[in-house]
Amino acid sequence: MPPGFPSGMRHFGPPIEIFATELVYVLLVIAISAYIYFKTKEIYDLSKHKGIYFFRNVFLYFSLAYFFRLLMMGFMFSRELFSLAPTILMQLFSLFFVSYFSTMAILSVVVSINIRKTKTDPKKLNIVLNAIALLISFIIGFSRSNILLMFLQTGIFLIAIIILLFKTKKNKHEKHSKLISQNKITFVLLFLFWVMSTLAFVRGLVPREVKIPLYLLSAGIFFSIFLRVRKKLKRG
Repeated sequence: MPPGFPSGMRHFGPPIEIFATELVYVLLVIAISAYIYFKTKEIYDLSKHKGIYFFRNVFLYFSLAYFFRLLMMGFMFSRELFSLAPTILMQLFSLFFVSYFSTMAILSVVVSINIRKTKTDPKKLNIVLNAIALLISFIIGFSRSNILLMFLQTGIFLIAIIILLFKTKKNKHEKHSKLISQNKITFVLLFLFWVMSTLAFVRGLVPREVKIPLYLLSAGIFFSIFLRVRKKLKRG
């Protein structure tokens, strides 16, 4: 998800309880994302449905983004925990990959909503998505702007949600629209989860005392997504 490095080299980390909360939170998101990705493999192997392919990728990229976010947290807290100051290269490394994988996750949401409208091969479409995510990541890497990344990703996600709501309303009786409508809550929950996670993680956006409640709320939302997906998997 979006990075948390402020501008410049100085960093004074939050108290240890916030670090512990962030650590548990990140590990929870990685575990749930990995579970959903691997549990949906059989469904995709049987159906070869392009929508399922990109839906699975959402959680693959979320798990990778949060893995690099975990590295970023280690860099951010290295001074407080180990008396080691993170280098600019270490910061940029984690910033680049967090930006790349989180952008890929959001772009995968957009494609999974609109996949019926394109006959493009998923692998070729993935090349386009990778090019967009790389471009955004290089821009963020050079600018080192957390706020810019947040605005770019929020814009992409909002466009996806607007398209989702518009398509559901416009084509109420189409089979594909009914499928989208069934997944509408999941996509909206993903958006809310991302917003809560961003607000909690990016430094300086919210007061410290609000961070832990935001993490708890975000974790609850993501866990509800996990329960919805698991329920559908049990139904087959």
